[in-house]
Amino acid sequence: MKKNDVALITGGGTGIGLSIAKKLHSMKKTVVLTGRRKEKLLEAKKLLKSRCFIYENDISDLNSIPNLINNIEKNIGPINILINNAGMHLRKIAIETTDEEWKNVIDTNLNSVFSLSRECAKKMMRRKKGNIILVGSV
Repeated sequence: MKKNDVALITGGGTGIGLSIAKKLHSMKKTVVLTGRRKEKLLEAKKLLKSRCFIYENDISDLNSIPNLINNIEKNIGPINILINNAGMHLRKIAIETTDEEWKNVIDTNLNSVFSLSRECAKKMMRRKKGNIILVGSV
């Protein structure tokens, strides 16, 4: 990783994502944090200050992913590091879970990871540079 690397971190406003952002930021990387909760993203940006950009985005909306990647690359620079960190779970038993709720879990935890990785890999492969990292937790 070079000094000017741009790292996109999904779910970067809190928890593991924010911890990863802090570490990469301390290594002089530019960090781009995405998440659904704007207030958490703003708190993270205030904490990290420089070289930190935020994009409020719900990655379960798979149609938003190509535009998200293109906007980041246009406005900030080439993404060299993708951290697929965002995830969700339902705090209810399966028999109380609706199909729509389950679809949201799958779109967030699985389909978005594939879509984000694919979109970033297209660009990274052309540049012959990049890292894609997947985070899993309970």
